Amino acid sequence: MLDFGKEQRRYHEFAKYLHPVGFAHHMRPKSVEMLFRSIGFINIRNANVLEVGCGQGYLVNHFLFAKAKHVIGTEIKQQILDTIPEGAFSMYLPKQTVQFKLEPFEDTDPNMRVDIISIFIGNIRIIKKAIEMFENNRYTKILAFMVPSRDFNPTRKKLDLLCERNNWSLTEFPIHLSVSGEQRRTIVLKKYVPLIDLSSG
Repeated sequence: MLDFGKEQRRYHEFAKYLHPVGFAHHMRPKSVEMLFRSIGFINIRNANVLEVGCGQGYLVNHFLFAKAKHVIGTEIKQQILDTIPEGAFSMYLPKQTVQFKLEPFEDTDPNMRVDIISIFIGNIRIIKKAIEMFENNRYTKILAFMVPSRDFNPTRKKLDLLCERNNWSLTEFPIHLSVSGEQRRTIVLKKYVPLIDLSSG
């Protein structure tokens, strides 16, 4: 069993002296565990992950902790990337790899080879683009995002229709942010992947 509380404390040993940009949206360890259980630990293992709005790499670190193969974290501000505690990730190298990029999501290649997209910044415009990318990218099987606090209802209705049309599964559950204690909603979308019977023939 992965101990996300212990891993969070290890990460903060590296990050605690840095300017806490983005720390307000770190999840409590139990929320990280709930998120990863919903995504599926078997799906994270050896996966390529895109973490949009990565901040100082909190969830990037936890994806590596859960055995992701390669994690890309993107941010729109260099000052945030400059405060990433790189030492926190060294224990995973070289078997696992991590990359941080200064890149707005609008410029992200919609056909990039990632298995999982994760977005926990609650921006409706970015969520709409992520859903579109999830629908059209043949490599991406899972999209996890924090539900925007405003203006999400029309998108949710369209999302329900997409799930019905494309046979996606949708799981929604609460998470708690670690600094403010605020409760937010998270959605995890998964594409249906048919099982291949290898026992015959």
